Amino acid sequence: MINRFKNSILLLGLIFCFVSLGYAENTQEVPTIGQIVWVKGTMKAISSKSLGRTLKRADYIYEQDTLVTDKTGSGQITFTDGSLMTLREDTVLKMSEYKYKKDAKPKEDKNIMELAKGGFRTISGAIAKNNPEGYAAKTPVATIGIRGTDYSVYYRNQLFVQINRGIIDVANKGGTISLDPQRQSSAQINSINARPIPLKIPPAIFKSQPGIIPTAPAPIKMTPPPSGVPMATPTPSSSSSGVPMATPTPSSSETSNNAAAAAAVTSAGTGGGPSSTPPPTSGGGGGGGGGGSCKAPVKAGAPATGAPSVNSTVVIGKP
Repeated sequence: MINRFKNSILLLGLIFCFVSLGYAENTQEVPTIGQIVWVKGTMKAISSKSLGRTLKRADYIYEQDTLVTDKTGSGQITFTDGSLMTLREDTVLKMSEYKYKKDAKPKEDKNIMELAKGGFRTISGAIAKNNPEGYAAKTPVATIGIRGTDYSVYYRNQLFVQINRGIIDVANKGGTISLDPQRQSSAQINSINARPIPLKIPPAIFKSQPGIIPTAPAPIKMTPPPSGVPMATPTPSSSSSGVPMATPTPSSSETSNNAAAAAAVTSAGTGGGPSSTPPPTSGGGGGGGGGGSCKAPVKAGAPATGAPSVNSTVVIGKP
């Protein structure tokens, strides 16, 4: 009888331990890596646990999130390192690895993305400046490394890449091509084994794409893991890892941090909510900014409810 009682107590103790461990795992806080600036249409994030959530302005992004836009969806993200990104319609992009701390060693910084389909435009931040070897944008047919830059990518069976500012290296099993605005600004890659093809005429797909609004870096915060509903995660092609590539060290003139250059502005009433106005569009060249509306505070002198000026910095609030 005593032994049976002891066994029951032991069994209850084991059950309590397993439940406690599961609860601790589900409630352990995780760091944010970015924040939504604006959304047009539908944009979702699918976590590493295959939980999907619909994104709206001021929502946070986490490492290993897979970002998905529908056929009419697009959106902008500001990351904690000051980099900026806009996603095109019908895009699937996984934030595979992201490590950034302001007080950490630069060589520990990392940003590895995997583009399964669709496209984006991005302006690099501190990670590309501090550790260019730790930055890579992988696609099913090539890997992109950067040296402080503003570039656009689009993949749909073929990969198109365009550099707006700075330098990028596009590499696969067929070879490597370096792109810069002065000498060669765009390229096409047809397969993982095909050599990148330099293009004399910029790809038509980049003539119209979502513009980038200058935005302050996202805060680095610890939050509970993102919740959501079970959702199948689109898996990038197994060939998306490309080939290993060495990225040269950037020169001082190539490493300006675009998003951190403008002073941050604080203001009350910066709560979230999806953007109800279409985002700005760009003609495929030049720096960030553009028309459009983003309901967030801007520098003094710009209309509070109108389009931020190119020189203003939007600050995203979170209630």
